Amino acid sequence: MIKKLAVVILIISIVAVAARTEAKKHVKIATIGAVPPIAGIYDKNFPTIGAMKKGRVPSNKAPVFETDFGRLAIAICFDLNFDELKKRYAEQNPDIIVFPAFYHGGLEQAHWAYTNRAYFVSAICVGNLPSEIRNPMGDVVATTSNHFHYIVSTVNLDFGLAI
Repeated sequence: MIKKLAVVILIISIVAVAARTEAKKHVKIATIGAVPPIAGIYDKNFPTIGAMKKGRVPSNKAPVFETDFGRLAIAICFDLNFDELKKRYAEQNPDIIVFPAFYHGGLEQAHWAYTNRAYFVSAICVGNLPSEIRNPMGDVVATTSNHFHYIVSTVNLDFGLAI
């Protein structure tokens, strides 16, 4: 069955907030989908050293959220540089990994997609770096450009790789 995924618009929105929880600062992402209204909240695992000096607190959780269109994992910015988070997600078999960031991550995007056998959706917030959708092989299937700052694509979440 092929499911359509409209990134950011309607089906899922990713909302980044800086929040205080029990007197600690966390960087959080809330996933908002059609059903349930809030699928879950992800706390960033690996803040930068500068952010931690300013009071940001790392999380040790790697939740995968059940949504109406599949299992969703999230990594924020420099989280992409840490294999332990990537491996924890791979054990949980997400369908989609969402990556909102001020950092592109380069080849790590393809590596995360392939290691997790999941679609990888990036939303890069700086400069003219592209935001992309990568398939579970790590190949780019859709990208932003200097003409279009959004992506709309159909993806097959039933895609499987032989192991």
